Amino acid sequence: YPMIKQKVDELAQETDERAQFMVREGHDRVYLYTEIGDNPVQTGAHTGRRGPIYASAAGKAILSETPPSVREDLLESLPLEETGPNTITDIDELRRELDAIRERGYALNLQESTAGVHAIGAAVLEKDKSEPIGAISVSGPATRLKQDRLETELVDLVLAAANELELHIEHS
Repeated sequence: YPMIKQKVDELAQETDERAQFMVREGHDRVYLYTEIGDNPVQTGAHTGRRGPIYASAAGKAILSETPPSVREDLLESLPLEETGPNTITDIDELRRELDAIRERGYALNLQESTAGVHAIGAAVLEKDKSEPIGAISVSGPATRLKQDRLETELVDLVLAAANELELHIEHS
C-alpha cells in the first residue's frame, strides 16, 4: 500500500489531474486510493467508492489481464448498463476491447463511466503475472485529456507507474 500511495501521489502531481488505484471486487471496481493534482476534475471519486468494472479505464485494464476462464464467467454475468455516453454495453464489443487492451498494455475510458471525463489506466500484475492485483489510472476532463494526449503524453507515465509497482511487488 505505501508504494501504491507513492505512485498515485506522483502521478497526480506530475499530471495535475486525479490519479487512482483500483481493485476488482466481484463485478465492481473499488477505489483503494485516490489523489488529486493541482487542476483535478471533481467526479466524486474517493477511497471506497464503487462502480461497474467494465466502465472505467482501470476496470477494463483489470478485466483484460484477468485469466480467461474467470474473465469469461464475469463477462457472462455483467449487466452492461450504460453509465456514461460511451459505455460499452455490447458483450462482443467489450470482448474485442479487452483483447486490444491486453495487447497494447493500457485502457482508455472516453466518457464511458462519466460524461465529460476521460481516463487512461494500466493493470498491475501479481509476482507470477497470472492475475492483476489492481490498476492505476489518471482521469480528468475530456477537454484537457483528449485521446491524443492520453496516448502520447500520459501513457508512458501510467505504464511506468504500473511497471514500478510490479517490480516492487516482485522483489519485496
